[in-house]
Amino acid sequence: MCRRILLPAVLLSLLALTLAAQPHTAGWSFTGSASATSPTPVALGLVDSTGKLSTILTVSQLPANVYAAGGTIDYDDRIYVMALLSKVINGSVIQVDQKGSIVQTIQVESTNPGMGGGMTYDVILDQNGDYIVVVGFGGGTPFPGLRKVDRANKVTTIYQGAPLRDPYAVTVDINSGDFVVVDTSTHGVYRIAPDGSAITSVGIFPSNLSIRNQICQDPRTGDYFVGSFQSNGAVLMRMDQLGQMTTFLASGLIAGYGVYPDRASAAAPRLAVGSTSTTSGIFFVDLATKAITTLINTASSSLTYLQVFPARELATYLRSPGCWEIYLHFAGEAGNAYAVGLSLSDVRPGVPLPDGRRILLNVDDLTALSLSGRLGPLFAGNVGKLTPSARAMAVLDVSSLPVLKGLPIWLLAATLNPQAPLGIQTISDPLRITL
Repeated sequence: MCRRILLPAVLLSLLALTLAAQPHTAGWSFTGSASATSPTPVALGLVDSTGKLSTILTVSQLPANVYAAGGTIDYDDRIYVMALLSKVINGSVIQVDQKGSIVQTIQVESTNPGMGGGMTYDVILDQNGDYIVVVGFGGGTPFPGLRKVDRANKVTTIYQGAPLRDPYAVTVDINSGDFVVVDTSTHGVYRIAPDGSAITSVGIFPSNLSIRNQICQDPRTGDYFVGSFQSNGAVLMRMDQLGQMTTFLASGLIAGYGVYPDRASAAAPRLAVGSTSTTSGIFFVDLATKAITTLINTASSSLTYLQVFPARELATYLRSPGCWEIYLHFAGEAGNAYAVGLSLSDVRPGVPLPDGRRILLNVDDLTALSLSGRLGPLFAGNVGKLTPSARAMAVLDVSSLPVLKGLPIWLLAATLNPQAPLGIQTISDPLRITL
């Protein structure tokens, strides 16, 4: 076990307090779709920190009767990836560039669309940079579950079948690395091992709730959040890792569709929630006070399916066995110094900072080694300055140390600015990889 040590001086060396840091995510991306009664032209859009909306992809750019479902951003923070919800085409995901062009369509499910087809409901990125896709029942497929799409577009099944009936959304548990899936048919939340070797039930939501929505995890507590409909008694449900559930929010919004934690390091952590009906838009819910604030209200467009997810600041990509590329993108911070630290000791409780923020990484001997440069060629490029495009890449290469295979490692990135509180401008959310 690694010994805890004091926070390395590189993260606390600058103490000026004249410029506000970035406590929350600067902007959001969302996927939306349309219904027969309240169509909206936006399939993929961006909302900046002021609430200004810009359209990346319109519904008309998709085939008829095909809608955008869950989505994510690729590891390089340049390509959007969206699951397509449809009964008229085989289950697929698409890649969309920042100009709104569909770069590629990847068929995930081959079930005959004439029989209803397998619907792709959600897609996320795993530690290796592969896509993890949720395939729901969709009226036809006999094999609901999780599929993986690698960089060669090879589709493999991670897990399918019972107890899953109609899985709808997925996230990655920051502590275990398991995939956590919410199933709209069983009302269950299930934990699936990354290799699909095991599935266990976390808990079951009340049967009167409609939970055809996104699931997310709060890195600060490990709790999961799932959205629902106010008419059924809840907008947001919270479930701890032992399956104990409570109604987190029962009023103030009509429904919670997209649910995603804002930057967890912030002194006032909050959830971003996509709602619909008369309060359609993106809203923030303070995790301590449950106060609701509005980022954008789009009642005129009546978004009927909304997923929200932030610009990706930290991502990993498996270049080859034992060798990860670590991608950083801190928009608007060109030239800022950055540091990426490693830990063997998980993310909680982390390191509380005097200004109320929190570094969600338990600092240990590996953290000191990684930030001091003493890991040598094993960890290169993890300290430096962001490029003019506010990007950087580090490489963690332990391919020469097969004895480390299977060891979990946690990563976190921070940018430094002498005018920011404590000299720390932005703290990313943590990531977990398995060597």
